[in-house]
Amino acid sequence: MTRIEVGIACSRSDSTVELTAEKGFLPLFQWTPTVAQIKGMIDTYLRTPHQRCAAPARSRVRIGRVVYVTDSVAAAKRELADAEIAHAYGRMQHLIPPGGSNADLTFEKMIDRGFFLCGDPDTVYDGIKRVYDEIGGFGTLLLIVGKDWATFERRTRSMERFMAEIAPRLAKLDPDKVQVATAAE
Repeated sequence: MTRIEVGIACSRSDSTVELTAEKGFLPLFQWTPTVAQIKGMIDTYLRTPHQRCAAPARSRVRIGRVVYVTDSVAAAKRELADAEIAHAYGRMQHLIPPGGSNADLTFEKMIDRGFFLCGDPDTVYDGIKRVYDEIGGFGTLLLIVGKDWATFERRTRSMERFMAEIAPRLAKLDPDKVQVATAAE
């Protein structure tokens, strides 16, 4: 019998993560939580008893991140300069620095802070690998590309470059064999 996998979107609620684990669903972590928040949610997912499936595994975790591959960070900033993310301001308030405002939620500033992973293939790979290492590994990266953040041609080219120049490097990672360092070590 074929088992159909079900994914549940998890943002920052432990109760949703726990329900996802208990039912054996795939956790789909949105693109707006910080790395620390995602790490906490994955920890909750892994320690919650799974009643309807095999033991929890990092390989089942899916995380979303804004990814855009082009020739350089400067090119990414130029190409995404007119991109609008105001629709997500409500979900991004925790990303505003102390004393800041919604004006701090621009593509340029989010790229500079390393929250949006945009630029040349090496920069994007390094950003994804940093996130991967900081949270202790995950199974699938969900690319958030925005339907109108750049032209259709540029978005298509970004995804093609991701698959050709970054995905093969990521394929070597095994999230279920990652050792997460603890404060005691």
